[in-house]
Amino acid sequence: MRAVVTGAEALELVGPLPHGFDPAGAGGRTAVFRVLAVDEVRFVGDPVALVVGDTVAGAEAALDAIRVDYEVLPAVVELDQALADSAPRVFEDRADNVLMRVPYSAGDAEAALARSPMS
Repeated sequence: MRAVVTGAEALELVGPLPHGFDPAGAGGRTAVFRVLAVDEVRFVGDPVALVVGDTVAGAEAALDAIRVDYEVLPAVVELDQALADSAPRVFEDRADNVLMRVPYSAGDAEAALARSPMS
C-alpha cells in the first residue's frame, strides 16, 4: 500500500469540486462538495477515503482495513419530503434544502387550460 487519504487530509491537497454552474450568480446559494467527505456523509456512496496501492491486492487489503463508524440518520428520498420544514438538512448550516428558486412562466396558462380536452 502506498497511501490512504482521509477527507480531512484531502482538504490540504485539493479544494472543493468545481461547479459547472454556480447558483450564487443567480441569487441561489453555493454548495461546497469535497472530493472526500469530511466528518459527515450526505448520501449513500459519498466517498470517505482514497487508497493507493502497488498492486490491486494490496489496495484491496488496505480497503478491508478501513473502518468507518456511521450514525444512521433519517433518509429523505422524495422531493416533497426534502422540501418540508421538518426535513433533515443536506447542509446543517442551511435553513432549508433549496439550492435556488427560479420563477418561470411562459404563455397564457388559463387560455391553454381552457383549450385543453383534459380540463
